[in-house]
Amino acid sequence: TVEKLSDAHSLELLGNLSCLLLAWFLHMPDLASLRSGGRVIASSSRDPQHPEGFVIDGHDSTFWMSTGLYPQELVLELAETARSISSVRLSTSNVRRLRIEGQSFLSSSFEVLAEAEFEDLEGRLQLRELRCCLVRPVRILRVVVASAWHDFCSVHQVQVEGSTESSSPAWEAAEPSAPSPVPGEAAHCSFADAADEEERDHWFRLVQRDGWRLADAPEHLRADRELVLAAVMQDGLALEHAADFLRADGEIVFAALSQNPWAGHFMADYLEYSDCYHLEPAADEIDEEESAD
Repeated sequence: TVEKLSDAHSLELLGNLSCLLLAWFLHMPDLASLRSGGRVIASSSRDPQHPEGFVIDGHDSTFWMSTGLYPQELVLELAETARSISSVRLSTSNVRRLRIEGQSFLSSSFEVLAEAEFEDLEGRLQLRELRCCLVRPVRILRVVVASAWHDFCSVHQVQVEGSTESSSPAWEAAEPSAPSPVPGEAAHCSFADAADEEERDHWFRLVQRDGWRLADAPEHLRADRELVLAAVMQDGLALEHAADFLRADGEIVFAALSQNPWAGHFMADYLEYSDCYHLEPAADEIDEEESAD
């Protein structure tokens, strides 16, 4: 009986996860594409027949070609500032090691979002999706080809998925806005002084390495949306230690479930059967409604 209940619960969690994935991806456009307004603003090499703009034109048949020296790089400006970047999809050939970097408003330098080794496919297309860990706002993305299997490599497509203010899911649009500051008072800032900012950065570094460290974070930081998002992207089960209102946050729940489906144990109850996922009501709920009628 216990095994049957466990299997049923697992299926329910997977069903909820599928609905979350579907609902979320409907709101995650390619932020780098030429069609959406993205552009390539710099490249380390140029070939008139294979310009850098080809990597965001939406066609695998076109490509940017590198020279024989490494590293090589492309710098992209996203169509909109991303609050967080979830993944970068790449179509390449002959790449051996590649790194994705992002530049946030909080820093003048680039930070590493993801890096990976690519298999030698002897000139055939290498298709990869790299999960990213940076949850700070990003507008500039740098693709660095650190090494290649041959003298020349090509990048056919770069697609960037992430959340923006204009692509906020329905559950975020429904959230009440913060109260306006009282005239004459300074605007409130949770991390106004340098000491608080230093503490926050310290915990950011900790949870990006080990998401479970969120359990040890001060209470006010367990209510910090960006810090919690960083934690659950590293360890989905860290959702257990997030503030209650963040366990009902769609983006955070999606990130947690993507990393570990068992994080569903710690979701807010109303999210599991929210109308925005169009889930069918359970059989016992239907019976209760019919009995009431």
